Amino acid sequence: LDSAHRVCYICDTFFDPDAFRDFIWDMKSLSIEVRIISSKADLTAGRKTELKALIDEYNGKLGAKVSCRLLRGKASILHDRFIVADENVWMLGCSLNMFAQKATTLIRVPRDYRKKIVTMAEEWWNSEDYSEAL
Repeated sequence: LDSAHRVCYICDTFFDPDAFRDFIWDMKSLSIEVRIISSKADLTAGRKTELKALIDEYNGKLGAKVSCRLLRGKASILHDRFIVADENVWMLGCSLNMFAQKATTLIRVPRDYRKKIVTMAEEWWNSEDYSEAL
């Protein structure tokens, strides 16, 4: 996450308040725009409220630029988890909330496929057809 200079997408349908505390709260740079793409169907109402409150608190106290959108529908269009830092992309075998608790992989996506994943993340983020604000 700290390798980004402009924008970082975290695409994880199970991204929750615990993952926010573990991976966002201690980011080194507050000038990076962090865009979290999670899932409307996979977060309970209470976890959505808690995540929104954490984001608002973090942005308010530190002047950060973190926001979250929730993918629509019960069957998410996102299966794997991706971290996009500018033009660099990593694929994670499990959700961030389970990272370091389960044996998993973190793979840098080959250059030929990065642009496609970046384009998809931007489309999910920018389209009301795919996602809605937290």
